Amino acid sequence: SLPRIAVRDEVARLRDVQQSVAFLCPTLSDRLSALVDRVAAALAEHRAKRCTLHGDFYEDQILLSEDQVVLLDLDRASRGDPAVDLGNFLGHLERDVASGLVCRTHATEAAAQLPEGYQRTSSATVPGVRVHTAVALLRLCTEPFRDRQPDWPERIETLIDAAEQQLLS
Repeated sequence: SLPRIAVRDEVARLRDVQQSVAFLCPTLSDRLSALVDRVAAALAEHRAKRCTLHGDFYEDQILLSEDQVVLLDLDRASRGDPAVDLGNFLGHLERDVASGLVCRTHATEAAAQLPEGYQRTSSATVPGVRVHTAVALLRLCTEPFRDRQPDWPERIETLIDAAEQQLLS
């Protein structure tokens, strides 16, 4: 009975971000609009299996102990493509690299290990992780402004750069 994540809903969220960024940084408007169009097309082409999702999966939602892993904050649990959760985790990780909170080496290692670990435990590959990582990065674009970071325009552009890189890889 969990709600399903529909592509049209994800694209609508990205259009909302696009409008906000266009207001905050008008010089990025056309570039971001074209990028959202590319992401929307990639999402529409991607057909994936549906499974239970955390819905907001990233490092702050996980508690680790010696013998347990606990997921927190399940208010966005839903049904959808597993690439949504993996991409969200990797998007947050990429944001942390851009912010200087995580070193590139650690992020690259984690970015390789996360999908491999998922595949080992679920016996399934997860196509579409890069496009969903781009989605996560775009959804994070307003955070530098919201968090009142002094260089928020540059940080927004860095997130857009990172989202574009995901689509090129």
